[in-house]
Amino acid sequence: MRCFESLFLFVVCCPPAEHIFDEELQACPPEVRHLRREQPACCGEPHFDRHEFLRQQMALLGLGPDGSTAFSDTDVHGRAEIIYFLERFLLDFDIWSIEAWQYLALATIHDVGLQLDAWNQQWLAGLPTDLPAFLERAKQLSRRMGEAFFRMESLQQFLIATKAIDAKILYSDVNLKEVEREMRG
Repeated sequence: MRCFESLFLFVVCCPPAEHIFDEELQACPPEVRHLRREQPACCGEPHFDRHEFLRQQMALLGLGPDGSTAFSDTDVHGRAEIIYFLERFLLDFDIWSIEAWQYLALATIHDVGLQLDAWNQQWLAGLPTDLPAFLERAKQLSRRMGEAFFRMESLQQFLIATKAIDAKILYSDVNLKEVEREMRG
């Protein structure tokens, strides 16, 4: 059963019951707020494939396997929303979802790359008139790039640890080539 048309509505209206208070549901639009009580299957109780829903939503958003989105290169806000709701999905619903971690890492890298490209185009067009603001933006992008690389590294470590636990082997004995293939999706 699919009652919510977007990842946004699902995340806002269906946080796991053990993690929420009634006031947190106030962000859920009134026209769908009742679904949580009246139709528990809408929020994944008891049989709901969150991973399939996530794949459908990422396809609707146009998030490709390489982290690219259907949003235009200049729509930083749209890409930021995707990243935010992927973070919420992981924290609120399924921290162990390898697929969600892959989407999040790739979307973050893609977003930073587009922002860096836009900044570089400004640089190539000539020295900006507001140099302090331009350099401040460079500093922000540098930090954002560091965060994106850290997120990719975290994904890799998560995959290595998961493989080690599943195979009951030492962390150092995990085949890194397998991890690299899994990181690509």
